[in-house]
Amino acid sequence: MALDGTKPAGLGHRWTEAEDRILYEGFLFNETPRIISVRCGRSLSAIRQRLIRLDLIDGQGVRNNNPPLFDQIRATFHAKAVSGGGEPAAETDS
Repeated sequence: MALDGTKPAGLGHRWTEAEDRILYEGFLFNETPRIISVRCGRSLSAIRQRLIRLDLIDGQGVRNNNPPLFDQIRATFHAKAVSGGGEPAAETDS
């Protein structure tokens, strides 16, 4: 069990809303993965796995110059912010 204010060690610990916001913004504004890693305090591997889980990239990655994808991510982020968060539909419809 982690102490209050610390992140549990190992896989599967929850991403905070603030970390997700940094991840989305970094992805939208084409920041390098290393900068996103420093800003949200997560490893590059954890960031990649989170992007895959959120369906923002697939296992092969995604091109950084794909405006329709960025528009879709921005719309998803806005919808989640307006609705108060929650998991993406792709994760709850299984």
